[in-house]
Amino acid sequence: MNKSVIVFIIIGIVFIGGTLSYFITTNFSEEPPKTPIKIALNVWSGYAYAFIAQEKGIFEKNGVDVELILSRDYTSANQQFNTGEVDGVFEVLTDTLFRTTEGLSSKVVHIVDYSETGDVIIGSVNTIEELRGQTIGIEGINTFSHIFVLRAIESFGMTEGDVFFKIVFASDVVKKLDDEVIQAGHTWEPGKSEALEKGYKVLANAGDFPYLITDVLVFNLNIIEERPDDIQKIVQSMFEALEFLEANPDEAIRIMAELTGMSEDAMSEGLEAILMTNLDENIKVMTPSNDPTLKNIIAEIAKFYMDRGQISYEPTFNDIIEPMFVKELR
Repeated sequence: MNKSVIVFIIIGIVFIGGTLSYFITTNFSEEPPKTPIKIALNVWSGYAYAFIAQEKGIFEKNGVDVELILSRDYTSANQQFNTGEVDGVFEVLTDTLFRTTEGLSSKVVHIVDYSETGDVIIGSVNTIEELRGQTIGIEGINTFSHIFVLRAIESFGMTEGDVFFKIVFASDVVKKLDDEVIQAGHTWEPGKSEALEKGYKVLANAGDFPYLITDVLVFNLNIIEERPDDIQKIVQSMFEALEFLEANPDEAIRIMAELTGMSEDAMSEGLEAILMTNLDENIKVMTPSNDPTLKNIIAEIAKFYMDRGQISYEPTFNDIIEPMFVKELR
């Protein structure tokens, strides 16, 4: 065999080897692309700062692909999470607790806000006492809306048997009041401002029962276990979005209002009615040995449901809260 043939064979072997190496590296070594983490939220001032993280490129800067899915009403967003259509949801702590007792595994990774005057019971009457024998609109049975209204009527010496309940989304409360289908209902912005403009009255607000309505960001346990780095980046992005809101309120409110369909006034009023929680507050309440506030809230809500026979056991702080993501940011 002459030298030119040998050289040709060697070149061929090198070429084939290189091609196979590239094929193997390209097709077997690279991880498949990650799908976006989907988070459901409804139209509400307290959740809208997630859109700042989206629109200002904060999620992208932190290296996480997030898809925010907006629903008009709270219940629809909640159902998307319960059925597995999304990976995470902004919701009220009460509903996280109740879901846990039904065997749907999820964890709170971020405390978003505490409602003070953001959640209200609006009515066509003047006082809670006048609702005896009347109909009150709530988001759903055994939801945070239900427990809020129950606490309100009980504070005036009434029981669940003294009123009637009807499922009415917060966004529909004013219409149902106008149509006299209900005499009061639980709502928040923008429904709250709309109701007040029509002359309806605030009969109770969340601030009457401190911390009862605590908004949280929740993810299912599978996504937390499979993609903890991405959850960490999302939690970091939310705090950065909050910092942007505080430093640039006019621009932030414009973004939040535009992407939720709320007016800027309603968005601003909604933010004024809640206490947004920063990183320090999150770490504090997620460390019950230092501050038992959140732990006590969970115990109180669990006892309420247990006493009414709505749950089979009382979930604990550790069943619901995953503090590692906020603590990692300190």
